[in-house]
Amino acid sequence: GEGGGAGLDDLDEFEQFGADEATELDVDKLNADDAAVNPPTPTGGAKDAEKAADDDEVNVGDFAEENSHAETLTRGGLKRLWLSKCHGISVGTVQFTTRHLSSSDAGRGGGAEPAIASVGRDSVLRVHSLQLGDQLHASAVGSLGKMSLSGLAVTAAASAPGSKFLATLVGSRDGRVYAYDVDGGATVGRIDAHDARDGVGALCVPRREPGKIFTASSAGRIRLWDVASFAHSRAGPSAGASFIAELGELESEDCEWISACCDDRGSLALVGADEGLVAAWDPRRKRASWIAEACPSGREVTGLVLMPDGFRVAVACKDGFARILELRKCGEVSDDRDLGVGSLTCVLANGSRGLLCGGRTGSLAAWDPDLAAPAAVRKPFRVRGVEAPSRGVGVSCAAAAPGGSALAVGWDDGSVGVYAENR
Repeated sequence: GEGGGAGLDDLDEFEQFGADEATELDVDKLNADDAAVNPPTPTGGAKDAEKAADDDEVNVGDFAEENSHAETLTRGGLKRLWLSKCHGISVGTVQFTTRHLSSSDAGRGGGAEPAIASVGRDSVLRVHSLQLGDQLHASAVGSLGKMSLSGLAVTAAASAPGSKFLATLVGSRDGRVYAYDVDGGATVGRIDAHDARDGVGALCVPRREPGKIFTASSAGRIRLWDVASFAHSRAGPSAGASFIAELGELESEDCEWISACCDDRGSLALVGADEGLVAAWDPRRKRASWIAEACPSGREVTGLVLMPDGFRVAVACKDGFARILELRKCGEVSDDRDLGVGSLTCVLANGSRGLLCGGRTGSLAAWDPDLAAPAAVRKPFRVRGVEAPSRGVGVSCAAAAPGGSALAVGWDDGSVGVYAENR
């Protein structure tokens, strides 16, 4: 949950890496876990989304160093469920989406079927089965614009009544955000969010306010939108979205804004730039709360995530460091660590166990900055069982399943892999 995460059990310490890959997935357990935190309703309402929000942080526990000399164990770490070449080029974003029970499914005990949605630089949205990795749907070329896609969110707010899959909101470099209905295979709404010359650099949806979405242009204009009526609009592609607020101050900064995150209620948005800057914005204000230098070397801030306490934000930087910024001290860096997996590309909150970060070397690193131990002990560890599809392929993005039952990892060769606890 918010305090400690609910999901993968703690792993044994001092394990070697290289666990055998799994060939089967306990779908019944994943379905039960998902149903417990996100019980279906006929319309996939916001209450379900809020209930699931309490449990969508993964907790993969403790990890040991790669050079540990302990006896190799067959359990612990993560196991690969499947790996598939889903996109022609690098995967931009992956998300877990939930298939809702239909009326014909009621009483059959089938439960909700988790699936993986991903967008690539090829401007196509693809949805794959969590069980086997089979492709369930692919958007038609051009239905989400003709530019590369820059962001993906799954929300109940824009879903049509009776839909089996939650609607996906997809940001594009053409400046638009598309609401896409996976069941119908069509775009059901569109926000002309930013100028086409700038494009959408990043987007995020508050977990407890799924009817809102923050969009950030690459030039630095941040906007907040209401998309709750997307699914019910018949008056035009942009009629279902209402503009709420915007921040234009960051356009004066000579950099490109490429990453974003927000708090649960949509009362705070944070964006990161390619020049190492991070900015915080309260949408009730006309100016940024603060702008801070998160990466002293001026390298990209590739990912951000709020820590469970709500007072700090963790940032992944292209210089290979994860840094902790204090929100109440105008973005002051309180801790940092080189995670040893090359340039960082993404960051996830790992419940009460700190952070998970992906790197260009093809590894996923775990680091707990709050571990009650000397700094020498609080060092990062590579996550055993997550390995690149081939030599030289790096992690491009990652996401945690609601309930923490699995991880999805996107790779920069277009592959997507799903990993779960190795029990």
